Amino acid sequence: MTSVTGFRLLEVLGRLELRKRSLQGEFNDALYQFDGENKGNPVEIAERLDDVEQRIAVVQTAQAEYNNRVTIASTGELSDKPYTLQEAVKRLGGLNRMSNLWKGVVGERDHDRLFGRSYARMKSREDELAKLQVGREQAMEMAETYLGEASMIRAAIAAGNTEAVDIEWLTQEDLS
Repeated sequence: MTSVTGFRLLEVLGRLELRKRSLQGEFNDALYQFDGENKGNPVEIAERLDDVEQRIAVVQTAQAEYNNRVTIASTGELSDKPYTLQEAVKRLGGLNRMSNLWKGVVGERDHDRLFGRSYARMKSREDELAKLQVGREQAMEMAETYLGEASMIRAAIAAGNTEAVDIEWLTQEDLS
């Protein structure tokens, strides 16, 4: 049994991903060699890469268990119920996408609708343009609401990742 924090799992995964990328590069380099070169044996490198891939799977499984066992409280406008770290991570992605959706409205310029991407908003090239149905001020407020909520969830996720959780099947060797 090993006690672990979310930050420790993230650190281990980052290190393993770095090893994986390094081994992938070594493998690709070793595939073709001139006589007299010794870039390593591709089969042996692939075996080491497979070991790293298997270790990543173990740590990701531990991370999924960790994320489902840690509960965080939201203090935002859009939700007031507690949820798992796993759900918080998924909610963060949606909040960021919603914020970007509204920021796109704020950043749109009238000439964008004339050139390029918006002939769908024109009856014909000679006709009037379709009118924006949401004011830029309202769009800015919506973007800021989603940005604020995302910021609060990000902070809650960071706080949740400091909690130590015992994962019965995880070993120190898995984290090395």
